[in-house]
Amino acid sequence: MSTGDPCPVGTTCNEDFDTCEPTTTCVELIKEVSVDDGQTWLDANEADCSDGPVTSDPAEYRLTIENCGGEDLVNLVIDDDVLGIDNLPVPGILAAGESIMLDKDDIRQLEGTDLCPLTPSDPGVDDGFLRNIAKVDAEGESSGLPVFDEDPACVKCDEDGDGIPDDQDECPDTVIPESVPTERLGTNPVSYTHLTLPTRSCQCRARWWACQ
Repeated sequence: MSTGDPCPVGTTCNEDFDTCEPTTTCVELIKEVSVDDGQTWLDANEADCSDGPVTSDPAEYRLTIENCGGEDLVNLVIDDDVLGIDNLPVPGILAAGESIMLDKDDIRQLEGTDLCPLTPSDPGVDDGFLRNIAKVDAEGESSGLPVFDEDPACVKCDEDGDGIPDDQDECPDTVIPESVPTERLGTNPVSYTHLTLPTRSCQCRARWWACQ
């Protein structure tokens, strides 16, 4: 073929413009989560959430979309059922080799507030942690080939802020007081080591104050 002649759909010319080669169409998605206001970001992909951060609320997410192929990508769309992102279009063209990063300033649902406490019947909740999966769909601009990728991120809830994930905490909803309420203690010393309490609720509270 002569220099400058276009190649058929689904192929691209090589550097010497003498051969048409198959076009690679590829998209990669990386979803990360932060529980410290964006200072630290974790991929948190493990199936058992062993690499997931612990939070009492909130968590925030960010998405990095990379064009890992040889042709530009168009018609990019993002979905994340758990976060409530449904067929959200990403405007513009993602050129070959380029990437974009989206955070809560770009997509409000990436600011995951009110995650804790977890409701076992809610989507993404599994054995005391929350896993949500983001997905990106796109098309090759010249080939029209559809491509997609997806990536999860996982967080563990710690409703009472004691540093123990709720699935490991015997008292997941017991909030640590700022100080021991002395009116509950009276004037007599209390031994927490030998304190016997009738109810689980009271037992949990007895970590920090005496129960009546």
